[in-house]
Amino acid sequence: MLMNKDKWLEVSAVARRLNVSLATVYRLIGSKMLRSNKMGVSRCLRISERSIADFEKRREYAEEI
Repeated sequence: MLMNKDKWLEVSAVARRLNVSLATVYRLIGSKMLRSNKMGVSRCLRISERSIADFEKRREYAEEI
């Protein structure tokens, strides 16, 4: 089995990191701008560091245009 070594963050941590609301993070997940997985017994949403980094790169590029 291939192990993913990405760090996975809760929605609240992603909101703080991106300086946006929880609702915005859920909208980004719903629009597929952030990739997420349901993890653990409680099936809580988690977002990978890689997905956040990809989103930040796209956001920086959009701001430059």
